[in-house]
Amino acid sequence: MLIKKIKPEFGSLEKIKNFIESKNTGLKTKIALDQWVSEEEWANMIKNKPQCLVIKKSAIAGAKIIFTDSTTIHIIPIAPSSYFNMFRKGISGIIFNLLASKKQKKATNEVGEIIKETLI
Repeated sequence: MLIKKIKPEFGSLEKIKNFIESKNTGLKTKIALDQWVSEEEWANMIKNKPQCLVIKKSAIAGAKIIFTDSTTIHIIPIAPSSYFNMFRKGISGIIFNLLASKKQKKATNEVGEIIKETLI
């Protein structure tokens, strides 16, 4: 996970999404309901319906951006595909994480590089 301070003019997921798309990186982006949460966070999610910016490099490698306050974002590695997201638990989750974590971390670092102009 990368924690970054964002410039005020990029203070929304939509503005970050537009910035990434303007760079013609070939990455797919969308703003979505944050489904990549732990079981402890589900109750909060149902109450607040948090959104995240999903950046997809491949079905198993991507990142999500969330705001933790008005000037701080977290860039978190994820498997952006709903299908692969189902494999987060149990033995299959452990194996999947071992195989995918390096690609997910690389995608997260790539997103951090792409948006560095938006950071303080």
